Amino acid sequence: MNKEYDIFISYRRDTGVTSAQILKSELTRLGYKVFLDTDDLPHVGVFDNRIYEAIASAPVFLFVYSKGCLDRCVNADDWIALEITRAVELNRIIIPLNEDSALKYYPFPPKGLSLPEKIRNGLGQHQFLDFFTGQFKRHSIADLKAGIESLQDRINNLRKTSTAPVAATTLQSSPDVCCIKIRANEECMMLVDSDFFADITPNVVHKFDIPYGSYFVEFTSAMGTSLGIEEYTFETPTRTISVTFPNEPKPQPIQYTQPNGTAKRLVLLSAGPAKLQVVKCVKELLGIGLKEAKEFVDGTPSIFPVYDIGTYEYIKRQLEDCGATLTYR
Repeated sequence: MNKEYDIFISYRRDTGVTSAQILKSELTRLGYKVFLDTDDLPHVGVFDNRIYEAIASAPVFLFVYSKGCLDRCVNADDWIALEITRAVELNRIIIPLNEDSALKYYPFPPKGLSLPEKIRNGLGQHQFLDFFTGQFKRHSIADLKAGIESLQDRINNLRKTSTAPVAATTLQSSPDVCCIKIRANEECMMLVDSDFFADITPNVVHKFDIPYGSYFVEFTSAMGTSLGIEEYTFETPTRTISVTFPNEPKPQPIQYTQPNGTAKRLVLLSAGPAKLQVVKCVKELLGIGLKEAKEFVDGTPSIFPVYDIGTYEYIKRQLEDCGATLTYR
């Protein structure tokens, strides 16, 4: 990786992805070069030495503190634990962001949360900056921009003292990697250790690299059918997985009547805790593909197509039952 970045964003995928995407979009708009793994390493589902190189390249390390994001940092191979530890070792400028007041009490860490010393000290010595994803988002971005600008001298010094991007050989050695080949008879999502791993297109062979080890894997179809969680052990150079969902009737997408004129539009503000269920529901309600439904949910606030108020209310009830938050604008 030869690309140079200004800012590296570290976050927990299952709780902090919305904030991470907002940060990437807004900071890029302001002219910063921002690293976000889902954009810059789009097909990597496992920890990669290129992530270390990106941390070494970027003077500023933004950490999104979302609900439960540090709970798994006691595990040596946890992504966030690895990222924060590397940022501390390289003396990056760490700016922790308190997403929607997820961290309710100071000092850090919260009572009862046990963390490795480098992570505890690396985050605990910094003031957490409040970051709101709702109506105060612009104020949060403005505060963050001002904070980064105030650190410009330190950023310039890091730029001067930094060597070329750190080669993979100078970091921890890469683990043995298994190339998994996956073919499914239905469009589905693949989750590894409860985290989103990949979208699987039907009847196409997908190839992914994953370090040797044991993982809990789940495949869930676009219709919401799960094949259950199964433990897979990868310890050979290649492995083939065939995913077969039972044949089941496909519900037809709801046929909506276009209105003569609708005063307001329905807007999805947040998927809530059951994001996967909301994605499935959006897919079925709008009659679109799984990828498009995921992009719609990830891109909140997302505006629905123009429908009559009765249709909007039906969509609103269905998604609110899944835990989503919607409004009219």
